[in-house]
Parts: sequence; C-alpha cells; structure tokens
Amino acid sequence: MEALIALPFVAYVGERLAEKLIKPLIKGISPYFEINQDLKDYVEAMICAVPGFAISMLAGLDLFVAVGVPLAGYWGLIFTGLTIGFGANLVHDLLGYLDTLRLDTLRSAIG
Repeated sequence: MEALIALPFVAYVGERLAEKLIKPLIKGISPYFEINQDLKDYVEAMICAVPGFAISMLAGLDLFVAVGVPLAGYWGLIFTGLTIGFGANLVHDLLGYLDTLRLDTLRSAIG
C-alpha cells in the first residue's frame, strides 16, 4: 500500500526536476540542432522521463505488486519507472485501468 502512496509523489518530483533542470537546458541548446518540431518534442519527452524513472528504480517502487498483479523479474520495476517517468497523468490512468482489470477478474472468478 505504501507504494501506491509513493507513486504520485515520485511522479511529481520527477516532473518538477525535469521542468526546472532539464527543459531549460533543452530549450537552450535546441536552436543549434536542425530537426523538425515533432522530433524535438519526442526527444524532450524521453529525456524528461529520466528523473522519474531513476527515482522510481532507486526507491524500488513496483506498482504491479502493490495492486496484486506481480510481474516476473524486474519487469514490474521497469514498467513502474517508465510510468512514473512519463508523468502523473499516466500513473492515474494506469491505476484506474489496473483497478478495473482487477475488479473484472474478481467478478469473473465469482461467477
């Protein structure tokens, strides 16, 4: 249960770090690279996901174990890190989906 409480906090911290440290750096050097805007946005999103991913991995957060859907090996940690890295909105959407999936599984088991 502690992991569910920590997820939004870690996602928020990762987003703030990306916004305050990484985005200004990217905006400062981006005029020197001749690539289209879509590619710039994609690269920025990937780079800004790093702080949240790193914090999640260092903390050992596994969303899938917390909601009762353990994944083999380190896959739960990796997917949780990617989810947190890409932002709090994605965490919220994923928690809602996993909750729905778990309820559907319980309903089908009950009959």
